[in-house]
Amino acid sequence: MKNNFFMLLAGLFIITACKDNTNSENSKEYAIISGEVTNYNGWLKLRNEQEEHELRINDNGVFSDTIPLKNPMRYSLENSVNSSAKIYLAPGANLSITIKGDNLTENMSFSGDGSFENNYLQKKDELLLRYLKNDYNEEVPKPLSEKIADIEKLHENIVGELESSKNLSENFITVEKKQLHYMLLNKISDQVLYYPFEKEGEKNVIPEKYASELKNLPIDRESDFRSSESYRSLVFNRISTKSMKRISQDTLADFRGIEIAEINKIPNNYIKGEIAFVNAKLSIQSSQTKDPQELANIRDQYIPLIESEKRKRELQEVYELKSANTPGMPSPQFIGYENYKGGANSLNDFLGKYIYIDIWATWCSPCVAEIPYFEKLEKEYHDKNIVFVSISIDSKRDYDKWRKMIEEKHMKGVQLLADKDYDSDFIKAYNIYGIPKFILLDPEGLIINADAPRPSQIVGTSWLDEQGI
Repeated sequence: MKNNFFMLLAGLFIITACKDNTNSENSKEYAIISGEVTNYNGWLKLRNEQEEHELRINDNGVFSDTIPLKNPMRYSLENSVNSSAKIYLAPGANLSITIKGDNLTENMSFSGDGSFENNYLQKKDELLLRYLKNDYNEEVPKPLSEKIADIEKLHENIVGELESSKNLSENFITVEKKQLHYMLLNKISDQVLYYPFEKEGEKNVIPEKYASELKNLPIDRESDFRSSESYRSLVFNRISTKSMKRISQDTLADFRGIEIAEINKIPNNYIKGEIAFVNAKLSIQSSQTKDPQELANIRDQYIPLIESEKRKRELQEVYELKSANTPGMPSPQFIGYENYKGGANSLNDFLGKYIYIDIWATWCSPCVAEIPYFEKLEKEYHDKNIVFVSISIDSKRDYDKWRKMIEEKHMKGVQLLADKDYDSDFIKAYNIYGIPKFILLDPEGLIINADAPRPSQIVGTSWLDEQGI
């Protein structure tokens, strides 16, 4: 059930944007979002598929920004430890947010304009997370019929929460109910598609009351594609399912060519381009090839389906970053990073040994959770030709916190402090936007894996040995 959990979890936190026409009488074409953050020093970004705003946090943990806005929109508020939560803004709103720590789904409260809608969205996320955790913790999978009943109950509970919430705009309620229906269809479709067991002689099938709607659901609803993560998922799944069906009929066929042909059938050019962009991006990022030309071939296959010049530029950037960080390529350099024990170190100081690099920060709870495993890993390989290097991206104002944590947790290995936290050239060269991040280099400083497994995933295994160590 773990794979199902992570697929659903990814679906929960995918970036969303939603338009409705509330407050059309409001002449203001902007919203103000402000707040205070404690026990966290990374970045905050407000995103949807059209735009991105970094909310600059000052030394006191305070942020404020004005967001251009003609219609109510939903965003994803994200931080650098991969936590996210949905945010609703309407023109003329002045929303205030208080955030305590790095877990946005548990430690965030609202006041001001839009607080009612955002409180509802927070409760909705809590219900979704509770469902996901229950699903993940099942020791014995339930029968498919019970799983579908759980999804229907989840939908019923969220609709009940929506209808019982006070002071929500009518348009917000209308748009939300439509989104919740797509969510119901999507979760049932996924559950049937990925349910692990089938009775002998039987196949998992979608209940009839949903099957007809799913089969005939148009895949060219641009406004729904822009506004609903679940509708987008349904369209992606339709393309994937059709492609896999054709592959099952001819196992020697070119899957990517078949997928591109299916995408090309989509009548809406915007949706066609978005699906082509996402699939190309994932294909490039997940590729294990050592040949940059093969990555270029992937890019060039999808480019003709993409009309947006912005998406073309973004895909080119993905290609360039992946090419630069392909296994066998020279690692980007860091120079003169302060060493906790004194002096400074550069990457070249460690050549001659395999180098396992941990990018972390004191304010990152998932990073801190990896420290005991990092120590165990280092102990396992203390007599091997490998050095363990931790690079903190704490800001200068947290310099004392960095030194204190190393001392209190008796952290071993090489402890370095990056020169300009997230803006350090080494961090940007590896396209690091979330931590923890782990990198493995060979003794010549060539990349073995720019997205290496975490210590908790490999301690006690032979993964490092398999890399040649």
